[in-house]
Amino acid sequence: MLQNEKKVNHLLHFIFTCFSAGCWALPWSLICLSVKLENHGIRKKNKKYLAEKESNEERRHKEMMDKINAGRYVS
Repeated sequence: MLQNEKKVNHLLHFIFTCFSAGCWALPWSLICLSVKLENHGIRKKNKKYLAEKESNEERRHKEMMDKINAGRYVS
């Protein structure tokens, strides 16, 4: 099953950084890094899932064509 990528609300973090006199900048950057790494994993899983799905569809199509061709050429 495909997963959605996560997003960071940069406007909210910018406001926190302004009100905290810049102290929130480090946690903000760590959150962004964490989300980026998590999204990389999600993209990798989605790519694998789609490749497997496409492979299964191609295999089923080939099997179906083989059955059709076998029935057509039987004498």
